Amino acid sequence: MIISINKKSIRVEVNASTLIIYEDRFKGRRLLQDIFELSAIKDTDKVPFALVSKLIWAAAKTADNTTPDLYEWIAQMNIAEVIGIAPQILTMYYTNIETAKKTTAAARIKHLFQRFKFWHTQHDVD
Repeated sequence: MIISINKKSIRVEVNASTLIIYEDRFKGRRLLQDIFELSAIKDTDKVPFALVSKLIWAAAKTADNTTPDLYEWIAQMNIAEVIGIAPQILTMYYTNIETAKKTTAAARIKHLFQRFKFWHTQHDVD
């Protein structure tokens, strides 16, 4: 999948290696646990955007191993861009996880971010 960030096309992918990339880079974090915790959030003020940024970075790193370190990479974006692409990226994660609840969780995440005032349709994926 291709997403647009800061007028640049960035390839993102979520697969089994994403789990290893995420947990290797962010010691002490558990990818699946973090994703399911996000799906339980009902208030946009409680969304940990640093966590969302890490999930987006891990998907970019999965697709392109030359993706720079998180801090260098995320410095190229503004907060609205992260918020704008988050639902698509999180949906990718849910789609890749085979559970009966994935559709409901993905819908909750999308609804949560749509309520956020920075939501912009120009961040739709290609």
